Amino acid sequence: MQKVYCIVGEFLGNYYDASAGELDEKLLGLEQRLKDVEKEIQEERKKIAPKAPYERGRHASIGVVAEEDSDVELVLIYAVAGATWKAGYDIRVDTTRSEKSVTLIYKAIVSQSTSEARHTWENVPLTLETASPTYGVNLPSLDPWNISVYKPAPPPPAAAIEAAAPDQDVQAPGAASRRMFFSRKRAARHAMDHATSVVSSKGSVSATFRVPGLVNIPSDGGERSFTIAELELNAFMTWFSVPKIDTRVHLKAQIHNESEYTLLPGQASVYVDGSFISKSPVPAVSPLEKFDCPLGLDPSIRITYHPQSKKSTTSGFYQKSTSYEYIQRITIHNTKANRVPLLKIVDQIPVSEDAQITVKLVNPALKVPTGSTKPQAVAGSSSGGETTGATNGNTESTGGKRLSILASFGGLTIRSPECTTTVAPISQVVEASAGPNVKVAEGVVAQWDGADDPSVDVNALGKDGKINWLCDVAGQEKVNLTLQWEVSTPVKTQVVGL
Repeated sequence: MQKVYCIVGEFLGNYYDASAGELDEKLLGLEQRLKDVEKEIQEERKKIAPKAPYERGRHASIGVVAEEDSDVELVLIYAVAGATWKAGYDIRVDTTRSEKSVTLIYKAIVSQSTSEARHTWENVPLTLETASPTYGVNLPSLDPWNISVYKPAPPPPAAAIEAAAPDQDVQAPGAASRRMFFSRKRAARHAMDHATSVVSSKGSVSATFRVPGLVNIPSDGGERSFTIAELELNAFMTWFSVPKIDTRVHLKAQIHNESEYTLLPGQASVYVDGSFISKSPVPAVSPLEKFDCPLGLDPSIRITYHPQSKKSTTSGFYQKSTSYEYIQRITIHNTKANRVPLLKIVDQIPVSEDAQITVKLVNPALKVPTGSTKPQAVAGSSSGGETTGATNGNTESTGGKRLSILASFGGLTIRSPECTTTVAPISQVVEASAGPNVKVAEGVVAQWDGADDPSVDVNALGKDGKINWLCDVAGQEKVNLTLQWEVSTPVKTQVVGL
Protein backbone atom coordinates (compact mmCIF):
# COMPACT_ATOMS: atom_id res chain seq x y z
CA MET A 1 0.00 0.00 0.00
CA GLN A 2 2.84 2.33 0.82
CA LYS A 3 4.40 1.69 -2.58
CA VAL A 4 1.16 2.69 -4.32
CA TYR A 5 1.15 6.02 -2.42
CA CYS A 6 4.72 6.72 -3.53
CA ILE A 7 3.88 6.07 -7.19
CA VAL A 8 0.80 8.33 -7.07
CA GLY A 9 2.77 11.12 -5.35
CA GLU A 10 5.56 10.90 -7.90
CA PHE A 11 3.03 11.09 -10.76
CA LEU A 12 1.30 14.15 -9.33
CA GLY A 13 4.63 15.92 -8.73
CA ASN A 14 5.79 15.38 -12.31
CA TYR A 15 2.43 16.58 -13.68
CA TYR A 16 2.50 19.72 -11.53
CA ASP A 17 6.05 20.60 -12.60
CA ALA A 18 5.19 20.20 -16.28
CA SER A 19 2.03 22.31 -16.00
CA ALA A 20 3.81 25.05 -14.03
CA GLY A 21 6.53 25.28 -16.67
CA GLU A 22 3.98 25.72 -19.45
CA LEU A 23 2.12 28.42 -17.51
CA ASP A 24 5.35 30.33 -16.82
CA GLU A 25 6.20 30.33 -20.52
CA LYS A 26 2.73 31.66 -21.41
CA LEU A 27 2.99 34.38 -18.74
CA LEU A 28 6.38 35.54 -20.03
CA GLY A 29 5.02 35.65 -23.56
CA LEU A 30 2.03 37.75 -22.54
CA GLU A 31 4.21 40.19 -20.58
CA GLN A 32 6.50 40.65 -23.56
CA ARG A 33 3.49 41.20 -25.82
CA LEU A 34 2.16 43.84 -23.41
CA LYS A 35 5.49 45.68 -23.50
CA ASP A 36 5.46 45.64 -27.29
CA VAL A 37 1.95 47.07 -27.42
CA GLU A 38 2.83 49.85 -24.95
CA LYS A 39 5.87 50.72 -27.03
CA GLU A 40 3.73 50.97 -30.16
CA ILE A 41 1.28 53.24 -28.33
CA GLN A 42 4.08 55.58 -27.25
CA GLU A 43 5.43 55.75 -30.81
CA GLU A 44 2.00 56.66 -32.16
CA ARG A 45 1.59 59.35 -29.52
CA LYS A 46 4.93 60.89 -30.47
CA LYS A 47 3.83 61.03 -34.11
CA ILE A 48 0.65 62.96 -33.37
CA ALA A 49 1.93 65.08 -30.45
CA PRO A 50 3.26 68.10 -32.48
CA LYS A 51 -0.09 68.45 -34.23
CA ALA A 52 -2.23 68.16 -31.12
CA PRO A 53 -1.98 71.77 -29.82
CA TYR A 54 -2.96 73.23 -33.18
CA GLU A 55 -5.73 70.76 -33.92
CA ARG A 56 -7.31 71.19 -30.48
CA GLY A 57 -6.62 74.95 -30.20
CA ARG A 58 -8.99 77.81 -30.84
CA HIS A 59 -9.22 79.56 -34.19
CA ALA A 60 -9.73 83.26 -34.85
CA SER A 61 -11.50 84.41 -38.02
CA ILE A 62 -11.04 88.05 -39.02
CA GLY A 63 -12.94 89.71 -41.85
CA VAL A 64 -11.16 92.60 -43.60
CA VAL A 65 -12.98 94.96 -45.99
CA ALA A 66 -10.96 97.42 -48.08
CA GLU A 67 -11.85 99.73 -50.97
CA GLU A 68 -8.53 99.12 -52.71
CA ASP A 69 -5.58 96.76 -52.57
CA SER A 70 -3.34 97.45 -49.58
CA ASP A 71 -1.11 95.73 -47.05
CA VAL A 72 -2.69 95.06 -43.67
CA GLU A 73 -0.79 94.12 -40.52
CA LEU A 74 -2.80 92.12 -38.00
CA VAL A 75 -1.67 91.75 -34.38
CA LEU A 76 -3.18 88.86 -32.44
CA ILE A 77 -3.02 89.00 -28.63
CA TYR A 78 -4.11 85.94 -26.68
CA ALA A 79 -3.53 84.31 -23.30
CA VAL A 80 -2.20 80.83 -22.59
CA ALA A 81 -1.80 78.81 -19.42
CA GLY A 82 1.44 77.34 -18.14
CA ALA A 83 3.65 80.47 -18.15
CA THR A 84 4.76 81.89 -14.79
CA TRP A 85 7.41 84.17 -13.35
CA LYS A 86 8.59 85.24 -9.91
CA ALA A 87 11.08 87.69 -8.47
CA GLY A 88 14.53 86.65 -7.28
CA TYR A 89 17.45 88.59 -5.86
CA ASP A 90 21.18 88.54 -5.27
CA ILE A 91 22.12 90.75 -2.31
CA ARG A 92 25.86 91.44 -2.11
CA VAL A 93 27.15 93.31 0.94
CA ASP A 94 30.60 94.91 1.17
CA THR A 95 31.28 95.65 4.84
CA THR A 96 34.43 97.65 3.98
CA ARG A 97 32.51 100.36 2.10
CA SER A 98 31.22 103.38 3.99
CA GLU A 99 28.49 104.17 1.44
CA LYS A 100 26.43 102.18 -1.07
CA SER A 101 27.55 98.98 0.62
CA VAL A 102 24.70 96.86 -0.79
CA THR A 103 24.40 95.77 -4.41
CA LEU A 104 20.96 94.33 -5.11
CA ILE A 105 20.53 92.42 -8.37
CA TYR A 106 16.84 92.30 -9.26
CA LYS A 107 16.03 89.18 -11.29
CA ALA A 108 13.00 87.64 -12.98
CA ILE A 109 12.79 83.83 -12.86
CA VAL A 110 10.63 82.68 -15.79
CA SER A 111 9.32 79.23 -16.71
CA GLN A 112 6.86 78.09 -19.36
CA SER A 113 5.28 74.79 -20.40
CA THR A 114 2.69 76.07 -22.88
CA SER A 115 3.82 74.11 -25.99
CA GLU A 116 3.55 77.43 -27.79
CA ALA A 117 5.44 78.11 -31.04
CA ARG A 118 6.49 74.50 -31.42
CA HIS A 119 7.51 74.19 -27.78
CA THR A 120 9.98 77.13 -27.61
CA TRP A 121 9.78 80.89 -27.37
CA GLU A 122 12.63 81.84 -29.72
CA ASN A 123 13.92 85.41 -30.03
CA VAL A 124 10.85 86.98 -28.47
CA PRO A 125 10.51 90.24 -26.49
CA LEU A 126 9.41 89.56 -22.94
CA THR A 127 7.30 91.83 -20.74
CA LEU A 128 6.55 90.79 -17.17
CA GLU A 129 3.49 91.96 -15.28
CA THR A 130 2.37 91.41 -11.71
CA ALA A 131 -1.26 92.39 -12.23
CA SER A 132 -3.69 89.50 -11.91
CA PRO A 133 -7.43 89.51 -12.75
CA THR A 134 -9.74 89.56 -9.78
CA TYR A 135 -13.16 87.93 -9.89
CA GLY A 136 -16.17 87.88 -7.61
CA VAL A 137 -15.00 90.58 -5.20
CA ASN A 138 -17.68 92.87 -3.79
CA LEU A 139 -17.44 95.59 -1.18
CA PRO A 140 -17.65 93.99 2.27
CA SER A 141 -20.56 94.74 4.55
CA LEU A 142 -21.36 93.84 8.15
CA ASP A 143 -24.44 91.88 9.13
CA PRO A 144 -26.26 92.79 12.38
CA TRP A 145 -24.55 91.39 15.47
CA ASN A 146 -27.28 90.56 17.97
CA ILE A 147 -26.82 89.22 21.49
CA SER A 148 -29.40 88.06 24.02
CA VAL A 149 -29.72 86.20 27.31
CA TYR A 150 -29.61 82.45 26.90
CA LYS A 151 -33.00 80.86 27.61
CA PRO A 152 -33.05 77.09 28.16
CA ALA A 153 -35.71 75.06 26.38
CA PRO A 154 -38.82 74.31 28.50
CA PRO A 155 -38.85 70.82 30.06
CA PRO A 156 -41.04 68.22 28.34
CA PRO A 157 -44.41 67.42 29.97
CA ALA A 158 -44.55 64.56 32.47
CA ALA A 159 -46.89 62.55 30.21
CA ALA A 160 -44.30 62.51 27.45
CA ILE A 161 -41.63 61.26 29.86
CA GLU A 162 -43.87 58.43 31.13
CA ALA A 163 -44.75 57.44 27.55
CA ALA A 164 -41.10 56.93 26.67
CA ALA A 165 -40.08 53.34 25.95
CA PRO A 166 -38.37 51.52 28.86
CA ASP A 167 -35.20 50.89 26.83
CA GLN A 168 -34.83 54.57 25.88
CA ASP A 169 -32.72 56.90 27.97
CA VAL A 170 -34.48 60.00 29.21
CA GLN A 171 -32.06 62.94 29.08
CA ALA A 172 -32.21 65.89 31.37
CA PRO A 173 -33.69 69.06 29.86
CA GLY A 174 -30.45 70.94 30.38
CA ALA A 175 -28.45 68.33 28.44
CA ALA A 176 -30.91 68.43 25.54
CA SER A 177 -30.83 72.20 25.38
CA ARG A 178 -27.04 72.25 25.56
CA ARG A 179 -26.83 69.72 22.74
CA MET A 180 -29.24 71.82 20.67
CA PHE A 181 -27.26 75.00 21.39
CA PHE A 182 -23.91 73.53 20.39
CA SER A 183 -25.32 71.82 17.31
CA ARG A 184 -26.67 75.17 16.12
CA LYS A 185 -23.21 76.69 16.59
CA ARG A 186 -21.59 73.88 14.65
CA ALA A 187 -24.09 74.26 11.82
CA ALA A 188 -23.48 78.00 11.67
CA ARG A 189 -19.72 77.55 11.54
CA HIS A 190 -20.06 74.90 8.84
CA ALA A 191 -22.20 77.18 6.68
CA MET A 192 -19.84 80.11 7.20
CA ASP A 193 -16.79 78.06 6.13
CA HIS A 194 -18.32 77.36 2.72
CA ALA A 195 -19.94 80.76 2.06
CA THR A 196 -16.74 82.55 0.96
CA SER A 197 -15.86 83.88 -2.48
CA VAL A 198 -12.82 82.73 -4.42
CA VAL A 199 -10.46 85.70 -4.92
CA SER A 200 -7.53 85.67 -7.35
CA SER A 201 -4.96 88.32 -6.43
CA LYS A 202 -1.21 88.52 -5.89
CA GLY A 203 -1.14 91.54 -3.61
CA SER A 204 -1.39 95.30 -3.66
CA VAL A 205 1.83 95.93 -5.61
CA SER A 206 1.41 96.16 -9.38
CA ALA A 207 4.42 96.49 -11.67
CA THR A 208 5.41 95.94 -15.29
CA PHE A 209 8.94 94.99 -16.36
CA ARG A 210 10.43 94.86 -19.83
CA VAL A 211 13.27 92.34 -20.11
CA PRO A 212 16.11 93.76 -22.24
CA GLY A 213 16.66 92.28 -25.71
CA LEU A 214 15.16 89.09 -27.10
CA VAL A 215 14.99 85.86 -25.11
CA ASN A 216 14.70 82.13 -25.73
CA ILE A 217 12.61 80.08 -23.29
CA PRO A 218 12.01 76.37 -24.04
CA SER A 219 8.67 74.82 -23.12
CA ASP A 220 10.15 72.40 -20.61
CA GLY A 221 9.03 73.95 -17.31
CA GLY A 222 12.61 74.82 -16.38
CA GLU A 223 13.45 78.14 -14.73
CA ARG A 224 15.41 80.82 -16.61
CA SER A 225 16.79 83.89 -14.87
CA PHE A 226 16.89 87.38 -16.41
CA THR A 227 18.31 90.52 -14.81
CA ILE A 228 15.87 93.40 -14.52
CA ALA A 229 18.18 95.90 -12.83
CA GLU A 230 21.25 96.23 -10.65
CA LEU A 231 20.81 98.65 -7.76
CA GLU A 232 23.40 100.13 -5.42
CA LEU A 233 21.71 100.92 -2.13
CA ASN A 234 22.57 102.22 1.31
CA ALA A 235 22.01 100.15 4.43
CA PHE A 236 22.34 100.44 8.20
CA MET A 237 24.60 97.66 9.50
CA THR A 238 23.95 96.41 13.02
CA TRP A 239 25.77 93.70 14.96
CA PHE A 240 23.55 92.04 17.56
CA SER A 241 24.03 89.55 20.40
CA VAL A 242 22.10 88.18 23.39
CA PRO A 243 25.01 86.54 25.26
CA LYS A 244 22.84 85.16 28.05
CA ILE A 245 21.32 82.83 25.44
CA ASP A 246 24.00 82.68 22.72
CA THR A 247 27.38 84.43 22.72
CA ARG A 248 27.59 84.45 18.92
CA VAL A 249 27.19 87.80 17.15
CA HIS A 250 24.63 88.23 14.37
CA LEU A 251 24.93 90.77 11.56
CA LYS A 252 21.83 92.50 10.17
CA ALA A 253 21.33 95.10 7.47
CA GLN A 254 18.40 97.48 7.18
CA ILE A 255 18.38 98.18 3.44
CA HIS A 256 16.89 101.40 2.09
CA ASN A 257 15.18 101.00 -1.30
CA GLU A 258 16.08 104.40 -2.71
CA SER A 259 15.32 103.34 -6.29
CA GLU A 260 12.14 103.76 -8.34
CA TYR A 261 11.62 100.00 -8.39
CA THR A 262 8.99 98.16 -6.39
CA LEU A 263 10.56 95.02 -4.93
CA LEU A 264 8.24 92.04 -5.12
CA PRO A 265 8.27 89.19 -2.58
CA GLY A 266 10.92 86.60 -3.41
CA GLN A 267 13.97 84.69 -2.24
CA ALA A 268 17.39 86.34 -2.12
CA SER A 269 20.84 84.78 -2.14
CA VAL A 270 22.89 86.79 0.36
CA TYR A 271 26.65 87.29 -0.04
CA VAL A 272 28.84 89.12 2.49
CA ASP A 273 32.30 90.20 1.32
CA GLY A 274 32.09 87.75 -1.58
CA SER A 275 31.09 84.69 0.48
CA PHE A 276 27.66 83.08 0.27
CA ILE A 277 25.89 83.34 3.64
CA SER A 278 22.29 82.20 3.31
CA LYS A 279 19.00 82.53 1.51
CA SER A 280 16.63 85.11 2.93
CA PRO A 281 13.09 86.16 1.96
CA VAL A 282 12.55 89.68 0.65
CA PRO A 283 9.12 91.20 1.43
CA ALA A 284 7.14 93.55 -0.80
CA VAL A 285 9.01 96.88 -0.64
CA SER A 286 7.84 100.10 -2.27
CA PRO A 287 10.26 102.85 -3.34
CA LEU A 288 11.83 104.70 -0.37
CA GLU A 289 10.82 101.93 2.06
CA LYS A 290 13.26 99.92 4.19
CA PHE A 291 13.49 96.22 4.95
CA ASP A 292 15.64 94.03 7.20
CA CYS A 293 18.01 91.44 5.80
CA PRO A 294 19.89 89.00 8.11
CA LEU A 295 23.52 88.56 7.09
CA GLY A 296 24.49 85.58 9.24
CA LEU A 297 27.10 85.36 12.00
CA ASP A 298 30.30 87.36 12.47
CA PRO A 299 32.85 85.05 14.16
CA SER A 300 35.45 87.81 14.37
CA ILE A 301 33.59 89.40 17.29
CA ARG A 302 33.87 87.30 20.45
CA ILE A 303 31.61 87.71 23.47
CA THR A 304 32.46 86.33 26.92
CA TYR A 305 29.57 86.00 29.37
CA HIS A 306 31.36 85.67 32.71
CA PRO A 307 29.95 83.70 35.67
CA GLN A 308 27.55 85.74 37.73
CA SER A 309 28.68 86.94 41.17
CA LYS A 310 26.30 87.17 44.14
CA LYS A 311 26.48 88.34 47.74
CA SER A 312 23.80 88.85 50.40
CA THR A 313 23.44 91.21 53.38
CA THR A 314 20.87 91.49 56.18
CA SER A 315 19.76 94.85 57.57
CA GLY A 316 17.06 96.30 59.84
CA PHE A 317 16.31 95.96 63.56
CA TYR A 318 12.60 95.29 64.01
CA GLN A 319 11.79 94.46 60.38
CA LYS A 320 14.80 92.71 59.00
CA SER A 321 15.30 92.35 55.26
CA THR A 322 17.79 90.52 53.10
CA SER A 323 19.41 92.13 50.06
CA TYR A 324 21.04 90.11 47.31
CA GLU A 325 23.50 91.91 45.05
CA TYR A 326 24.16 90.43 41.59
CA ILE A 327 26.90 91.45 39.17
CA GLN A 328 27.09 90.20 35.59
CA ARG A 329 30.20 91.02 33.53
CA ILE A 330 30.34 90.86 29.72
CA THR A 331 33.51 91.22 27.64
CA ILE A 332 33.51 92.13 23.94
CA HIS A 333 36.60 91.46 21.81
CA ASN A 334 36.77 92.76 18.24
CA THR A 335 39.48 90.60 16.68
CA LYS A 336 39.39 92.17 13.21
CA ALA A 337 41.24 95.28 12.07
CA ASN A 338 38.12 97.27 11.18
CA ARG A 339 35.98 98.98 13.79
CA VAL A 340 32.48 97.77 14.59
CA PRO A 341 30.51 101.02 14.76
CA LEU A 342 27.20 99.67 16.09
CA LEU A 343 27.11 96.52 18.23
CA LYS A 344 24.00 95.96 20.33
CA ILE A 345 24.28 93.73 23.43
CA VAL A 346 21.02 92.76 25.14
CA ASP A 347 20.65 91.44 28.71
CA GLN A 348 18.05 91.59 31.46
CA ILE A 349 17.34 91.92 35.16
CA PRO A 350 14.50 90.09 36.93
CA VAL A 351 11.04 91.65 37.22
CA SER A 352 9.18 91.33 40.52
CA GLU A 353 5.65 89.93 40.54
CA ASP A 354 5.21 90.25 44.31
CA ALA A 355 4.99 93.39 46.46
CA GLN A 356 7.38 91.83 49.02
CA ILE A 357 10.17 91.63 46.44
CA THR A 358 11.91 94.79 45.25
CA VAL A 359 14.34 94.85 42.31
CA LYS A 360 16.71 97.81 41.98
CA LEU A 361 18.94 98.46 38.97
CA VAL A 362 22.30 99.80 40.18
CA ASN A 363 24.52 99.84 37.09
CA PRO A 364 23.84 101.22 34.53
CA ALA A 365 21.80 103.85 36.38
CA LEU A 366 18.78 103.91 34.09
CA LYS A 367 15.53 105.45 35.27
CA VAL A 368 12.16 103.98 34.40
CA PRO A 369 10.37 106.67 32.33
CA THR A 370 7.22 108.13 33.84
CA GLY A 371 6.10 110.38 31.00
CA SER A 372 6.00 110.55 27.22
CA THR A 373 8.62 113.30 26.95
CA LYS A 374 11.98 112.07 25.73
CA PRO A 375 14.62 112.65 28.45
CA GLN A 376 18.11 113.83 27.66
CA ALA A 377 21.12 111.54 27.80
CA VAL A 378 22.79 111.10 31.19
CA ALA A 379 26.58 110.91 31.33
CA GLY A 380 28.30 108.48 33.64
CA SER A 381 27.12 105.30 35.31
CA SER A 382 26.76 106.16 38.97
CA SER A 383 24.83 103.92 41.31
CA GLY A 384 21.35 104.62 42.57
CA GLY A 385 19.25 103.24 39.77
CA GLU A 386 15.50 102.94 39.55
CA THR A 387 13.53 100.70 41.89
CA THR A 388 10.87 98.54 40.32
CA GLY A 389 8.13 96.81 42.29
CA ALA A 390 5.62 94.12 41.55
CA THR A 391 3.17 96.19 39.53
CA ASN A 392 4.01 97.11 35.96
CA GLY A 393 3.00 100.54 34.69
CA ASN A 394 0.21 101.15 32.21
CA THR A 395 1.10 101.54 28.57
CA GLU A 396 -0.06 104.19 26.09
CA SER A 397 0.56 104.32 23.03
CA THR A 398 3.00 103.46 2.72
CA GLY A 399 0.90 101.40 1.10
CA GLY A 400 1.80 99.77 -2.17
CA LYS A 401 2.54 101.95 -5.20
CA ARG A 402 1.85 101.19 -8.83
CA LEU A 403 4.99 101.27 -10.96
CA SER A 404 5.70 100.89 -14.67
CA ILE A 405 9.21 100.36 -16.02
CA LEU A 406 9.07 101.97 -19.45
CA ALA A 407 12.61 101.40 -20.71
CA SER A 408 15.12 98.61 -21.06
CA PHE A 409 17.89 98.56 -18.45
CA GLY A 410 20.22 95.94 -19.89
CA GLY A 411 23.67 96.20 -18.35
CA LEU A 412 22.81 99.45 -16.55
CA THR A 413 23.78 100.07 -12.93
CA ILE A 414 21.38 102.50 -11.25
CA ARG A 415 22.97 104.63 -8.57
CA SER A 416 20.58 106.07 -6.02
CA PRO A 417 20.91 109.61 -4.65
CA GLU A 418 23.22 110.18 -1.72
CA CYS A 419 20.97 110.41 1.33
CA THR A 420 22.24 108.12 4.07
CA THR A 421 25.39 106.44 5.33
CA THR A 422 26.07 102.75 5.65
CA VAL A 423 26.32 102.68 9.44
CA ALA A 424 24.39 104.97 11.77
CA PRO A 425 26.73 106.38 14.45
CA ILE A 426 25.67 105.70 18.03
CA SER A 427 24.91 109.40 18.51
CA GLN A 428 22.33 109.28 15.71
CA VAL A 429 20.70 106.15 17.10
CA VAL A 430 20.57 107.61 20.61
CA GLU A 431 19.16 110.88 19.32
CA ALA A 432 16.35 109.01 17.55
CA SER A 433 15.67 106.74 20.54
CA ALA A 434 12.99 107.25 23.16
CA GLY A 435 13.42 107.05 26.92
CA PRO A 436 16.49 107.65 29.10
CA ASN A 437 20.01 106.52 28.28
CA VAL A 438 23.35 106.53 30.08
CA LYS A 439 26.84 106.92 28.65
CA VAL A 440 28.77 104.29 30.61
CA ALA A 441 32.09 104.62 28.75
CA GLU A 442 33.60 106.15 25.64
CA GLY A 443 31.64 104.72 22.73
CA VAL A 444 29.19 102.80 24.96
CA VAL A 445 25.63 103.93 25.74
CA ALA A 446 23.09 101.96 27.79
CA GLN A 447 19.34 102.21 27.34
CA TRP A 448 16.17 100.22 27.92
CA ASP A 449 15.71 97.63 25.21
CA GLY A 450 13.25 98.78 22.58
CA ALA A 451 14.02 102.49 22.98
CA ASP A 452 15.26 102.66 19.37
CA ASP A 453 11.98 101.27 18.02
CA PRO A 454 10.00 104.17 16.46
CA SER A 455 6.67 102.62 17.50
CA VAL A 456 7.60 101.97 21.14
CA ASP A 457 5.47 103.23 24.04
CA VAL A 458 7.86 105.21 26.22
CA ASN A 459 5.94 104.42 29.40
CA ALA A 460 6.39 100.68 28.76
CA LEU A 461 10.20 100.86 28.59
CA GLY A 462 11.94 98.93 31.35
CA LYS A 463 8.84 97.06 32.48
CA ASP A 464 10.21 93.81 31.06
CA GLY A 465 13.65 94.31 32.66
CA LYS A 466 15.53 94.20 29.33
CA ILE A 467 18.54 96.47 28.78
CA ASN A 468 20.83 96.97 25.80
CA TRP A 469 24.20 98.58 25.27
CA LEU A 470 25.11 100.32 22.00
CA CYS A 471 28.84 99.88 21.49
CA ASP A 472 31.34 101.37 19.05
CA VAL A 473 34.28 98.94 19.20
CA ALA A 474 37.56 99.75 17.46
CA GLY A 475 39.63 97.08 15.75
CA GLN A 476 41.54 94.75 18.10
CA GLU A 477 39.84 96.42 21.09
CA LYS A 478 38.14 94.92 24.15
CA VAL A 479 35.14 96.45 25.92
CA ASN A 480 33.86 95.43 29.36
CA LEU A 481 30.22 95.83 30.35
CA THR A 482 28.78 95.50 33.86
CA LEU A 483 25.19 94.82 34.83
CA GLN A 484 24.49 95.18 38.57
CA TRP A 485 21.18 94.91 40.42
CA GLU A 486 19.81 94.25 43.92
CA VAL A 487 16.90 92.12 45.08
CA SER A 488 15.44 92.94 48.55
CA THR A 489 13.02 90.68 50.44
CA PRO A 490 11.89 90.16 54.06
CA VAL A 491 14.12 87.80 56.02
CA LYS A 492 13.47 84.08 55.46
CA THR A 493 11.43 84.79 52.33
CA GLN A 494 12.01 82.17 49.66
CA VAL A 495 12.26 83.76 46.22
CA VAL A 496 11.40 81.68 43.17
CA GLY A 497 13.08 82.38 39.84
CA LEU A 498 16.51 83.66 40.89
